[in-house]
Parts: sequence; C-alpha cells; structure tokens
Amino acid sequence: MNYIKYYRVYKNQTDVVIISANDFARSPWQSCSNEVQQEQPSTDVEHYTLNPNFYKFRDYTDIILAMERAKSGALCYINSLLSEATKIIITLKTFRADNYQNLNHNLLDRHIRQLEQNIKHN
Repeated sequence: MNYIKYYRVYKNQTDVVIISANDFARSPWQSCSNEVQQEQPSTDVEHYTLNPNFYKFRDYTDIILAMERAKSGALCYINSLLSEATKIIITLKTFRADNYQNLNHNLLDRHIRQLEQNIKHN
C-alpha cells in the first residue's frame, strides 16, 4: 500500500519528522536517518481543537524543502542566541564595572568577618 507522507519541522529544531496522512495502522515509529523520524498519529478523536503547538512547527510535502527549512531555521535560532549572548555579556561587563569597588573591597569575606567581630565586641 502506498501511503501519503508529509514532513514536519519543529521550530528551533533540526529534526525532520515523517508523518503519514493515510496510514491508520498503529505501527512503531521508524526513523529514516538520524535527521528524519516518524511521528505516531494522534488517537484523540473525542472533539476537534486546534493544536496548541500550531505555531511551533511547519509541515511540508517535500522532504528536501523540509530539510532546507530545518537548517535555515536552526541557523536563524543560533544567530538570535548569539545576539542575546552579546547583549548579556555587555550587561555583565557594565555591572562588574559599576560594582567593582564593592565586589573587590567592601564585600570581601575578610572585611565582612572583621565587621562581624567588631559588632560582637560592641
């Protein structure tokens, strides 16, 4: 029997998942490669609701296009993480510079214990 397949790419992931549109047999998942996996069809038929993960994936009818989209999406995500990291590093450096005196003099453990001893003796 020939089954109709489509390919799902989840947001910020590199996996391509094969989903059969007309194979209703409950067979185990089969992976085509390290990058491609088969997803089990849903058994929830009580009522219809929109998938809460609707915006977390895209479906394609062509595996080549799905693989290209998985790659480009992952690279965009990596670039966004790198830009966030750059902003965080700038914030950390600013905080360190603004608080240098306290961190390297006033809040040294030696000074804290000395103040503790002075308070106990008074």
